[in-house]
Amino acid sequence: MTSIFKTWVLHSLVVTVALGAVYFVSHYTLRQSANDPQIQLANDWADQINTGAAPTSINMGTFIDPTHSLALFGIVYDKDGNIASSSVTAPTTMLQPDGVLPAVETAPNNELRFTWKPASGVRFATVIKKTSFADKTYYVLAARNLQEVDRRISFVGFMVFCVWVVGLGLVAAVQHSHKASGALRRVVGKRKK
Repeated sequence: MTSIFKTWVLHSLVVTVALGAVYFVSHYTLRQSANDPQIQLANDWADQINTGAAPTSINMGTFIDPTHSLALFGIVYDKDGNIASSSVTAPTTMLQPDGVLPAVETAPNNELRFTWKPASGVRFATVIKKTSFADKTYYVLAARNLQEVDRRISFVGFMVFCVWVVGLGLVAAVQHSHKASGALRRVVGKRKK
């Protein structure tokens, strides 16, 4: 009985680690792919400023409330963190916390990618890119609401959990059938004698 339990634990551990890896890779891939449009937009908008466009002249789309919309939005901050331009209906609620803009300075290619959760409590997939023109420095933000991505991640987590439960049940069933067939072979072997 002890060896059967140990074997079940070992097989269950293998199933758990394998499905944990599947969940981790799926979560990471879904979250990182949520940055793709923002990477392009932050770089495009930064290039426009870099070539002489005023932050207020950049077309960042229609004004939206990002807490209720899944559309992409943009914000341009000056070197002090003040908003120079934005496509957000209430831009004062979208100021960056201390330390974010200095972190852009030290990030590779002066570009920072992160999940941002302002006071609204809504999570955003965010890319900030540093740019400058003449003697002025700006930080260009492109972001979008993570609501749909979070739903997909939750669904993947639920599916992985269901497969894990079924996997543990199958491991137990296979072990039980293996034990039963072994007992049956012993009984049949005794009868033949």
